[in-house]
Amino acid sequence: MNPFIGVAQSQLETWLAECQEELARGVTLTQAAVADVNSQFMPGRNLGVERRIELLLKALNLLDPDYPASQVQRIRVTTSRFDDL
Repeated sequence: MNPFIGVAQSQLETWLAECQEELARGVTLTQAAVADVNSQFMPGRNLGVERRIELLLKALNLLDPDYPASQVQRIRVTTSRFDDL
């Protein structure tokens, strides 16, 4: 599926740069809930940044094969490590 049909390559590249900057800065989507059930989200950012980068690279690859759509690998597992002090 290509959700970016009809979007110009320059716009895709702009969005890709924004996603890469977001990833580099460590921006995260946060949600909070309390007794009255409150939640917050970042509009337009309901997909994780890695998934958005993956979709953008695939769309760019269709327009320009120099973009490495096949080399995108999402992080699937993270682990925590605690060292004894």
